[in-house]
Amino acid sequence: MSAREELRRVILADQLEELEELLAADPALAAAEGDDSPVLLALARGRHEALAALLETNPPLTLFEAVALGDDVAVQAQLRRDKTQMEARTPDGLTSLLLAAHFGQGSIANGLLQWGANARAVTQGEHERNALHLATWGGHRTMAALLLEHGLPIDEPQDGGLTPLHIAAQRGDFALASLLVLNGARGDLESDDGKTAADLAYEFAHDALAEYLRMHAS
Repeated sequence: MSAREELRRVILADQLEELEELLAADPALAAAEGDDSPVLLALARGRHEALAALLETNPPLTLFEAVALGDDVAVQAQLRRDKTQMEARTPDGLTSLLLAAHFGQGSIANGLLQWGANARAVTQGEHERNALHLATWGGHRTMAALLLEHGLPIDEPQDGGLTPLHIAAQRGDFALASLLVLNGARGDLESDDGKTAADLAYEFAHDALAEYLRMHAS
């Protein structure tokens, strides 16, 4: 097993001591190499102590890493170097804006949009989701509000016919659901299996939210 493969293994296993030993022997392991980013791996898996250990080595950040971490200075530096990076994709099929939406990095998303990022981009892979879908799945209300300000369609369905309001209802996110309703989201739209947002709220035992959605259904 190579040192990079071992690094990946200990991050996934949340073995902090072993990770620190690997980084002490070779700090360069923390830097991304092609599609392999230890920083994004630790961040995506919620390995916060591992992430801190990786960042202590001061690795040069890729645009994707800077976006996910919310490092505005590094993002701006990357874009000044090569603006076309914005439309590149992660191995999971996310653009920089989609990645910012996934992690709830509103300031970064706003900057990317000002640089001309494609607000209508959708993920590539098993699920097709736009930035508003990702922000809603993550419960990122401020991000969702920003995306609505930039004209993302509020009722556009993702796979399965789920609109952002369906997603907020399933999660039981009253604040986000009310934001969507107040911005014109339709409560009468049905998913591919015939369920409204209120139906999903009831199904997932969010009864108060379900009643609210029924009252405000178009």
